[in-house]
Amino acid sequence: MKKTTTLCVLAALAPAFLQAAVITIYDGEQATFAADLAAFDAAQDLGDGISDGVENVAAPTAFGTGDALRMYDFNTSDKPELQGEFAAPLTGAYRIDFQSLNQSANSSTKAIRFRMANSGKSITSESRSAFSLSWQADGKITAKFSDSGLNDGDATDVDTKSTAALTGVHDVTIIGNNEVSATYAYSLFGESRTLNAQSYDVYIDGALLNSGSDAWYANGMKYTLEKSAADYDPSLGIQRFGLLGSSNSDVDPDIQFDNIILRTGSSIPEPAAIGMMALVSAAFVFIRRRFVV
Repeated sequence: MKKTTTLCVLAALAPAFLQAAVITIYDGEQATFAADLAAFDAAQDLGDGISDGVENVAAPTAFGTGDALRMYDFNTSDKPELQGEFAAPLTGAYRIDFQSLNQSANSSTKAIRFRMANSGKSITSESRSAFSLSWQADGKITAKFSDSGLNDGDATDVDTKSTAALTGVHDVTIIGNNEVSATYAYSLFGESRTLNAQSYDVYIDGALLNSGSDAWYANGMKYTLEKSAADYDPSLGIQRFGLLGSSNSDVDPDIQFDNIILRTGSSIPEPAAIGMMALVSAAFVFIRRRFVV
């Protein structure tokens, strides 16, 4: 007769550790530029390659040994655009990391933006997007959020959280919670946070952009659901994603990107935390085997 002794706490942690996904959106390491852009399979407007465009920056780049992705817009009649869709919608917590370099020659609020939306919904409109994160030509990185209760005197229900002007290479991290009603607790970059449903945090080089106790983003910046004519359905989750210029008539932004990575499940925490979970999971397996007689 076999006698099996298990440690319930460890058993509970093991499934959570195993439920993880890491998806490379762009890393500049493929054999061709077309292969580098393979994740953007829904829509591509690469521009004319002169006044606006999406270009490969050959290695070595400011990010290291691989190639980089350049998106720029100096044309008042068009904008660069890359859109893709995940194989399945994100309905829980997720993390997206970027490396970025702003090379804009002219300072303005015109931008290259990252947006996410429901499947089949083009991100060219902010009203169809869950949120919008912008790399502006003036060096600032800005995030849109619903601001009900802010009472800031403007006529809209959407506001912007902004960095100071930045130069050089920066690591940008989004932590989002696509749950319809449940909160999501996590620890990252020394922060312990609880995100409300349909909200997101943004970190720049490990520093929380939406820091502070202000009620409208103390538990994450709320998706822009309150925007006029909003057309994002929280129950469907996020599946469409992409980068694009702020408007056909806008000019000035010139931004490079590398290492755009999506993480879900237990791959969201910092590597040290993941390592600890791996040790716990391994310990569980060892203890269970040790007491099978």
